[in-house]
Amino acid sequence: MPKHALFEGLVIDENDRPVGVVMIGSEPCYVVDDSGFRRHIPSEEVDRQVLKSISESIQDTKMRWGTNRKNVGSRRSVFGCNHRKPASKPG
Repeated sequence: MPKHALFEGLVIDENDRPVGVVMIGSEPCYVVDDSGFRRHIPSEEVDRQVLKSISESIQDTKMRWGTNRKNVGSRRSVFGCNHRKPASKPG
């Protein structure tokens, strides 16, 4: 069981309002205002969903970069600049 909510201050409800965090016993919970009813959702459930989403996004990005790198002939940055090796200093 987590000791605190991982994404405190970053979670919003369906109306784009930030949700609070409270402890219920030793369990952190996000508190969502559901038409005046304060719904308490264990943070572990929400945090796992957020972490899964982040992980999937990273994997998708890796796949895209892995596919696109095959097509790149020169070392080009995402800004369109060519990278050159620094000239070696005599010495």
